Amino acid sequence: MGRIHRIGQRNEVFVFNLVAANTREGDVMLRLLTKLEQMREDLGADSVYDFIGEVLEDRYYDLPSFMQQAILNRETLDDIIAGMEKTLSEEHKRLLQIYHTENLANDALELTGLRKEQHELMVKHIPTRCYAEFCKTIFEHKRIRFYEAKEERIVRIERMPKFIRDFARKNKIILKDSAESYKFTGYAEQESENVDLVDQDHALYKLGLELARVETEKFAFQRYMVKYPCKEILDVSIYKLIVIDGTGKELSNELIYVAQRGNGELVVLDNYWLFQFDFADEIALVSEKADTVVLPYVYKVAAELRTKLKTKREKQLEKVSGYLTKTFQLQYNDVIDKLFAYQQDNQGNRNSILINQMNAKLIDIEIRKEERLSEVERQRNVVMKPPKRIAQLELLPNGLASRVFPEDHKGFVEHYERQHGRSNFKVFAAFALVDYYSERYNGEPRFIIVQEKKDLLYSREYYEDLRNILDYTYIYYIDKSGMVTEYSIKDHWMMLFQ
Repeated sequence: MGRIHRIGQRNEVFVFNLVAANTREGDVMLRLLTKLEQMREDLGADSVYDFIGEVLEDRYYDLPSFMQQAILNRETLDDIIAGMEKTLSEEHKRLLQIYHTENLANDALELTGLRKEQHELMVKHIPTRCYAEFCKTIFEHKRIRFYEAKEERIVRIERMPKFIRDFARKNKIILKDSAESYKFTGYAEQESENVDLVDQDHALYKLGLELARVETEKFAFQRYMVKYPCKEILDVSIYKLIVIDGTGKELSNELIYVAQRGNGELVVLDNYWLFQFDFADEIALVSEKADTVVLPYVYKVAAELRTKLKTKREKQLEKVSGYLTKTFQLQYNDVIDKLFAYQQDNQGNRNSILINQMNAKLIDIEIRKEERLSEVERQRNVVMKPPKRIAQLELLPNGLASRVFPEDHKGFVEHYERQHGRSNFKVFAAFALVDYYSERYNGEPRFIIVQEKKDLLYSREYYEDLRNILDYTYIYYIDKSGMVTEYSIKDHWMMLFQ
């Protein structure tokens, strides 16, 4: 592989090693790859594969010889595998020590920042219930028969159709045996030993996602008029933003929703705006609008995303570069030590072959180091692909306006929080799960939802989405005089649904 995948190679190189399953060879290889994968996950990089061959060669001369021993010497198979795992575990420990040293040298443990990041993720995650609802919608479209119970919160599929099982197999999605049924839900309280909670890693969601992808590839979205619980007419443009690095690896692929308000202001809507309302009313096709105003704003948002990813990428690659340099240097020093020992004990040129091998290894280490560091440099080049418009929507108020634009009340709410001794104030995008965030002096979080209509009742689904932060979520009702009435949303939850 090293001879083919060199600098200057213009084609992507694939190398396949075929190993028979359920054999001694397969067992050894599975144990080896499992250990390597664990190391790769711990180190957060594929670079572990650059060094592990050298480590095995030190003990077993080379990997083919090691495999041959494992296959032919039946009585010593367990000993060989144990020796291999011990060798890899020692190397694993050594590499982790280097990696952690590198981390500690570059990172200051900033608990406040970590806590804020965690709370932000709790707000920005896709509601769990939506994964199951998405599956139901796609399965119904594909005429997969299912039954619902517990107020439509538990779904049962008795048997997956053969064409669906074939589709799943083709897309490497592992489903249950054809005779087994599925029971799933999108609500945590309904999860049990027999009922799966569907999330982004569940096989049914992955199946639904692939089925939807095939359908949407056939469809060209245009501009549509729909009713929505907003206070004013909004023109929403949906764009896809893709960021790649210099190796072509995709760093980000996401949709952004840019809404133009009646006063001409452009704002980005949080992804949650799609999940807090059931688009059950009729959708009308209307004429498309030119995006001469929106497109420059989209490019601005795209540039900010690229800058954010590039900054994060730089920090990661600095660690990887330092890690690679140190580890290659350790390899280089080990070979130099061996070369010196062979040269010192080279009476009658008996070590000439070994000396030549060590010299060749030094050259090979330098080549591989140059290749890997060159790849890191290419990864530093972060590029934004031209934004692609997916669709346009015109949102018409449906009379059930519930959410405000956080920027409209930002100054007032921030001042109110400071007056009450709370800091680390943050504003979320429009129509996010909540509008604002702040903290008490002891770090206790506060998630804030602002409303302009008193005693507004939210859907059960919305309360469900707030479940993880319910104890710390408050509604602020702001009247026309600027007075704030705040109350815990948990009290409303218990009153309405418990």
